Amino acid sequence: MHATRRNLGVSKAVAAVLVLIFFIAGSLYIYGEWQRLFKIPAEEAEIGPTFYERTLNFSFSEVSLFDQSAASTTSPAYVVYHTNGKDFNALTQSDLVGGISIASSGTKFTVMPEDKGILAMRVYAGSGHFVHIDETKKANSRLVAERRDVDVNRDGYLDLLVKLDFADISQTQSDLEVPYKFSFQLYASDIGTVAVNSPANKAMGTGTKQGTIEWQITTMTDKKGFRIARVYVTQNRTEEDKAKVTSIGIGFGHGSCSGGDIVYESGAKKWTADIRHDDFAKSYREVVYGLEVLRSSKDLGIAHCEATSYCAITVGIETYFSSGDYAVEATLYVDLIGPDGTITSLSDTVLLDDA
Repeated sequence: MHATRRNLGVSKAVAAVLVLIFFIAGSLYIYGEWQRLFKIPAEEAEIGPTFYERTLNFSFSEVSLFDQSAASTTSPAYVVYHTNGKDFNALTQSDLVGGISIASSGTKFTVMPEDKGILAMRVYAGSGHFVHIDETKKANSRLVAERRDVDVNRDGYLDLLVKLDFADISQTQSDLEVPYKFSFQLYASDIGTVAVNSPANKAMGTGTKQGTIEWQITTMTDKKGFRIARVYVTQNRTEEDKAKVTSIGIGFGHGSCSGGDIVYESGAKKWTADIRHDDFAKSYREVVYGLEVLRSSKDLGIAHCEATSYCAITVGIETYFSSGDYAVEATLYVDLIGPDGTITSLSDTVLLDDA
């Protein structure tokens, strides 16, 4: 009788232990399933994702935009900077210090946890080549955005600054060094080869008359290009009521300026095409805002690139001559800007008369 009661008590105790074990196991299973369904690791549920320190080995190649042949550059500079967690669009000149220049053969750069995987790089292809940023972005998946409003190296000229996104790599906890090679898509400068032609003088007649003059930037070289910084027209008469410029059209897909897009300076007797994004008075000397004009014998589907050997500048003129008026000299100026900011000015004069 007593043995039976003792056995019954043991059985109840064992059953209670088994129930407790099943309860704990079931709770752990439910918790695990909850984590799996919502994909939130226990650590990250409380402290969020962690960015790890990582060393990258950067190298680069410089190639022709047109045929991917090697480009022979002069004193290029590709300099990488930490962002320290600051938004790329909020970076200022004071944030971009202590950069490391990247060599074509490879240079190590350590991404710090505070960078959160985002770096910034100044891109300069040297004095003889321009960087085609759109095609360069297509060729480099890590290069995701660009800015043109910061003088990174403090030389008085705005620079091309690009955003490098390595956030997915920086979240991987590993001691392996990661190699990455940039491919910069460049085109050689044609400045020094091109010139402006000389159209014939133009008889406008008397009264209110409209006409056009087409100047051409000629002798463009295949697989090269240049950038236009400024286009303007002047007249030489003391009287400013005999002629005016009504439009300025720039070929290779850059469109036409008229009305408020033309800035007239009375004292200088000058009409300037406003082809800039920001400060009209200053930005004409910035390479980063220059209008690209490229020539290629093959259709590459690239904006502002054509097969023709000249770029037309078409100027609309309105004159108000009376019989016997002195003729007006209309002079076109085209300022080309080199990769290093050097301005080369082309010009030609056409005579407008009342004949």
